[in-house]
Amino acid sequence: MTAARHFSGETAERAYRDFCRSSAPLWLWLVASEPLTLAVVGTAIFAIDPRLPLPNLPFDPVDFTFHWVVTALLAFFVYRGRRSLRTMLSAGLPLWKVGGCAVIASIAGLAWESTILHLTGLQSRTTIHFPRGSTLYELVVAPTREEFVFQAVLQTVLQRFGAFAAIIGATAIFSLSHGWLEALADHKSFQTISAGMLVRFGPLLAFAVVRQKTKSLGAAILSHGLFNFALDVIAL
Repeated sequence: MTAARHFSGETAERAYRDFCRSSAPLWLWLVASEPLTLAVVGTAIFAIDPRLPLPNLPFDPVDFTFHWVVTALLAFFVYRGRRSLRTMLSAGLPLWKVGGCAVIASIAGLAWESTILHLTGLQSRTTIHFPRGSTLYELVVAPTREEFVFQAVLQTVLQRFGAFAAIIGATAIFSLSHGWLEALADHKSFQTISAGMLVRFGPLLAFAVVRQKTKSLGAAILSHGLFNFALDVIAL
């Protein structure tokens, strides 16, 4: 029992720190990557002759570049830190514990979101969720990418200020990131964006707590994926 606790605690946190060191530019680069990519791609699209049949393309060029290019660049950094990958994902926990924690976190996130939607009077989750346009992206790529950014990297960087500060800080920045991108994309009102950020705060907090308490990045990724899946199945 003692050895298991040692592995899931100190050893896992050391793996996170090693990952951050081996991918040193990752967390700084990703702070700017999403809005920077969106701005560059948007400028390029608007610079093209508007008579070109962009709406008739079989894919959205902005969505494709924004999501998949950023994802590919993140994959490069993850590959650089691959020696720490296995320990970060499992933290020595059996699969049933990883899955159980993920289910509990996703249910907690759904309960928060449903409650806040009801209190704020928003009629639908589509009012405040950034459109993804791809089931594969929404259920697999986005949870993996975002949990690597905000839990594996950002929460690890913030650990020096304590576990509580790391959880709240990573969650707050995660929520702000979503709200800012949504404001750029959809030109929504300040009230709607603020409500959307509050709606997201609970689920994102659950993912951060899972990573902090279990030390398993895999549990955080799975909880995020299950949460997104539930949003597709349940019309909140």
